[in-house]
Amino acid sequence: MKTPICYKIIVLAAMFLILLPAVVFSYDNLLNNPSFSDGITGWSLWSTVDEEDVTVAQSGLGEIFYNTPPYSLEVWSDAYWDYATAGAWQNFSVSPSQSSTYYASSFLRSFSDEALRDGAEAWLALKWYDSNGAQLGDAITSPHLVSFNDEWQSFQVSGESPLEAVEGRIELRMYDPGMSGSLRSVYFDDVRVGLEQPTTVPEPVSTLLFISGGATLITRRFSRKNKK
Repeated sequence: MKTPICYKIIVLAAMFLILLPAVVFSYDNLLNNPSFSDGITGWSLWSTVDEEDVTVAQSGLGEIFYNTPPYSLEVWSDAYWDYATAGAWQNFSVSPSQSSTYYASSFLRSFSDEALRDGAEAWLALKWYDSNGAQLGDAITSPHLVSFNDEWQSFQVSGESPLEAVEGRIELRMYDPGMSGSLRSVYFDDVRVGLEQPTTVPEPVSTLLFISGGATLITRRFSRKNKK
């Protein structure tokens, strides 16, 4: 008896779903609380001006305020004539005496009614530190968000850790030049930092051959059972 085509489709779909996570996620996240679901736990906050003028905190509830529920990180400034730099940072361990490439990303969003403008901007930064806590080299930065986008947009940055580095740092930064007018704000969510791990990602050709071979084997077994 010929094996129905639906069996092959089901088998292929199941195997694809099993392999999909390995294909999509090429590295583990080295950060704690990357989506701010536990508030600001694991993150350190800073601002160069008074807390009444600049706030860095967990966002409020509501679908527009997060990329992954239920929260994001909000940085807002109403500093007027005093420029401000504010944001959050978190350290992560790096492989000692080994230069490796680290990849960082985050989703950013700025709303039109509290838009980044007049020189205000937001971005990600990667930094490296030695065993004495001294910074190694300059910060590596992502492209900057310089105006409202009213949607969650991914920003990325990558850099190679120096041999002397024992720790890395990801910073979520906002700069406000202190122009007059209504407040400016930006939201960060789903922050990721990790190592490139090409050995964990199946090669496209190998993956297809594996799926094809597995599907053939299983459909043959179905055929044998049906013949009996």
